[in-house]
Amino acid sequence: MLAAVAILSEGLVSCPSPVRPSTTSLPVLYAVFSDGTTGFIAGYTIDESSGALTSMGAPVAAGTDTLFAGMARQGRFLYALNPVSQQVWEFYVNAQTGVPTPIPSSPLVLAAGSNPAWVQSDSSGFAYLTVQGTSQVSVYSIAPVTGALTLVTTSPALSFSQVVTVDPAGPFIYVSDNTGAIYCFSVDSSGNLTAAPGSPYATPGSDIGMAIDPSGSFLYAADSSTNDISAFSINHATGALSPLAGSPYVTFGTNPTFLVMDPHGKFLYAMANGSNTIDAFAINPSTGALSTVPGSPVAISGGTAATAPTIDPSGAFLYAGQSFAGPGYNTFHAYAIDQSTGALSELAGSPYTIAAAASITGLTSGLVTAPKP
Repeated sequence: MLAAVAILSEGLVSCPSPVRPSTTSLPVLYAVFSDGTTGFIAGYTIDESSGALTSMGAPVAAGTDTLFAGMARQGRFLYALNPVSQQVWEFYVNAQTGVPTPIPSSPLVLAAGSNPAWVQSDSSGFAYLTVQGTSQVSVYSIAPVTGALTLVTTSPALSFSQVVTVDPAGPFIYVSDNTGAIYCFSVDSSGNLTAAPGSPYATPGSDIGMAIDPSGSFLYAADSSTNDISAFSINHATGALSPLAGSPYVTFGTNPTFLVMDPHGKFLYAMANGSNTIDAFAINPSTGALSTVPGSPVAISGGTAATAPTIDPSGAFLYAGQSFAGPGYNTFHAYAIDQSTGALSELAGSPYTIAAAASITGLTSGLVTAPKP
């Protein structure tokens, strides 16, 4: 009570003004899709209480064959990958509306044969891009004002780089490949990479999607060829991986390809591409062990191939779609996450449909944060 008031000389009690937030945050979702000739990004704002989506308007063109997009620097920038045209489209995100606009230097043209596949950024201002053409991961600095990307360094050649994920609690990145290995690199303050001791680390099958819990203690990798999930503990000092007892964990769905974890580190979800289902797991916070959530797996209606999913910033809603061309691939589904069990239930209004002749290739979500006016 004494810390909350000030006593004036006149004997009156004055309560200080409440501290007002210095920033505004807008929860957004972006669906990346292609109509066969042009890539697009469809933007939505997320209702934090219901999970319902509101369109930002007409989709924004993003090259010829957009595959995936990732957000960076508190959601102020968005990067979309064009693997066939060897480009990265760079966007500035309007903090009030969430609408992305290409920056003047966009697109960033990569070397011929790069084939960019995945992008993720860290809180230090670096973006990490896997390039499958050379089986490497490239590090780019992100200009804090414009969002323009500048190449810093490139890793040695790996087996076949797939997905890169960033340790939220340490200076490490992890890169999956399709030969049963996960590579780890430490990142210094300049963006330079150093291989972690023991890297690469073996897994039972070919790996694509990965997820790391918020404390940076556990890493999970989807083994699509063996229908399971490999789980590891992370050495906080070196980034080295050690298999958890009980790993790998079998999935009910076939060909688990992408993983997504809620921001609180309580639940893990695997998109099973072969069965078009979602496997749900609860995470033991002490051991990292996985246990199947009741009602898992959940079938995704329509289409036949679950694509890269996303969970909203609050951890209350999961969104998943189908990729490739054909009936049902131009929709994505929205689910409420039971905060006690992790069980999924489809929301009213789901699924959401984008352009008629289109194929969704990825979903990403986050908070667009800006100084409060």
